[in-house]
Amino acid sequence: METDRFDALTRSLSASSSRRFTLGGLAAGMLVALGIALDDATVLTKNKNKKKKKGKKNCPRKGDSPLHYDECGQDCTNFLIDDNNCGGCTTTGNPPGSVCIAGRTTCVEGTCVEGDYPLSACVEGTGSTVCPPENVCCGEPIGQGNPQVYELHCRNLKQDTSHCGRCNNPCTEGKQRACCYGRCRDLHADPLNCGACVQRCPKTKPLCSGGQCYAKCPQGLQKCGKTCFSPRLETCCNDSTVISNDDLQFDDKNCGACGYDCSSLATAKGGCCGGVCCDYNAPECCSGQCTNIILNDDNCGACGNVCGPNSYCRFGVCTCPVPPCP
Repeated sequence: METDRFDALTRSLSASSSRRFTLGGLAAGMLVALGIALDDATVLTKNKNKKKKKGKKNCPRKGDSPLHYDECGQDCTNFLIDDNNCGGCTTTGNPPGSVCIAGRTTCVEGTCVEGDYPLSACVEGTGSTVCPPENVCCGEPIGQGNPQVYELHCRNLKQDTSHCGRCNNPCTEGKQRACCYGRCRDLHADPLNCGACVQRCPKTKPLCSGGQCYAKCPQGLQKCGKTCFSPRLETCCNDSTVISNDDLQFDDKNCGACGYDCSSLATAKGGCCGGVCCDYNAPECCSGQCTNIILNDDNCGACGNVCGPNSYCRFGVCTCPVPPCP
């Protein structure tokens, strides 16, 4: 009896142990499966997030111009210069944009700009011409006649240095002047347009000088803002603007020294001559000197008009009090 009861007890414990082992194995398997499922879900979520992040960074795409940074539908564009999406996106309306009329208006700074003459009046060569896309009709003054005479030509306001951004708006400052998408730039010294429009200097070479990017100024040159200059020939004004020493002699806004603006002086005419602001007593600049051409015998009525030995200048005219006069 004792032996039979012991055998029964052993079989019972063995069966219970098998069931616990089996249940434990099933539980472990379920946890593993759940863990795999969770891992898969995590991976999927991460991939979706990556796609979302990538979606937000569609512009600019690899190979796009640095100018193209806005997303309009599925396309990258720049609302400041795109004739089809000027000032905003015309397809999604966020922000709303305009379509410029080809050959009549062009997109500059987010606005469709028109020429100062109607397209029908624009004449190139022998007859009326439809201006090509991104061109408008500009009237260019010629001669000194009264009334003024104009020649009408098709001009690209995004590239023409004589009509940059609008008709008859010439680019006048800088050593290497250029019109980059309707803005005047100096390709010699502009790190955002160094040597060419939209050619940016990298962070490792932030200085632009002579149309080249540098980490530091070449030997013989000194740093002025984000460019370099020759201290023998030039002056750095306000740590940002380089002015030729010759220009200081005739620059109305930097006359003789940086920031010395002739127009800010109450007694000045506004002209810089030989590094001095000419006032109303001697308003004309003759041979690098402020001159009163009404009374000056060597510059009577005009620079270089010299009165004879027996005459003098009176009200801008050489007058001979005692004839004979030479």
